[in-house]
Amino acid sequence: MDWRAVLTHGYVGAPPLPGRRPVLVYSPGGGDSRTLGTTLAEDLASHGRVVVLVDHPGDASQVDCRPGCERPS
Repeated sequence: MDWRAVLTHGYVGAPPLPGRRPVLVYSPGGGDSRTLGTTLAEDLASHGRVVVLVDHPGDASQVDCRPGCERPS
């Protein structure tokens, strides 16, 4: 599946709103990628939370390992 083709309301580099906000980290396991939590993350963000989604190289099946990233052996 080409995850880049999936439309969402979130984007990288979104400007923060003024004020303090609770931060939630979504860290999937079991080989799942962060994209499976997109709907949950967008819903939480729509209620004022800052949501950070994390992939784990070597565990998640859809991780893009950019230059400088090392895959576990």
